[in-house]
Amino acid sequence: EPDDPVKAGFSFAGWFADEALQSPWDFDDATVSGDVTLFAKWTPIPVTEPEDPDTPDIPVTGVIGSAAGMLAAAAAVLLLLGQRRVRR
Repeated sequence: EPDDPVKAGFSFAGWFADEALQSPWDFDDATVSGDVTLFAKWTPIPVTEPEDPDTPDIPVTGVIGSAAGMLAAAAAVLLLLGQRRVRR
């Protein structure tokens, strides 16, 4: 059995007999009578940002959502102020 290969950003998840990675290769039970092509399965390693104690825990979607909410609130205030001026 060969050593596990290494690929930056991925962990090795095994050798497979098929390109679709559905048939794991069993080095203990497999009989080889000629050339064999095996396929490596790779699993992405999640990238996590280091925690910065000075940065609040606001997800990116929260920041975008907050900005959109602030714009909507500002538009509503301007709309109400415009309606008040028309009524006078």
